Amino acid sequence: MSNPVRFQPSAVPLSQQNNYGEQAQRLLGATNALSVILSSQDGLLVGAHQGADRDDAERVAALATVLLTSAREMAQFFAATEGASKVRQMTMEREDGGFVILAHVGPGVTVAVFTGPRTDLSSAAYEIVKFAQWFAPGVADRAEA
Repeated sequence: MSNPVRFQPSAVPLSQQNNYGEQAQRLLGATNALSVILSSQDGLLVGAHQGADRDDAERVAALATVLLTSAREMAQFFAATEGASKVRQMTMEREDGGFVILAHVGPGVTVAVFTGPRTDLSSAAYEIVKFAQWFAPGVADRAEA
């Protein structure tokens, strides 16, 4: 599958730039998503594109941070019984067949990607991992696997 959106390295790490809305747009194009929302580790909206008004995007930012943090805490339960375990990404299927993908993509940054019903989930998840590598090298070293 060829995709016209490619992430190019920047001289300044993305996590130190303030153009999160532009980066949300790039991820939106790469995943063919309905909406992309970036939030800080304290649940504040730092960037969004399409599919949600400002109030909804702020609510999603807060919820995404809480859900991903909760999933990470839940994984700690299994770490004690089955070795070290960390949640990298969380996927929820919607009733209409679309998905919500939550992932940690950089120092203190979480992304929520809302896909349509016929989205290739593995491609979307891969693009999010590649975005995380581009956003903060070393955060998502699993993209090469």
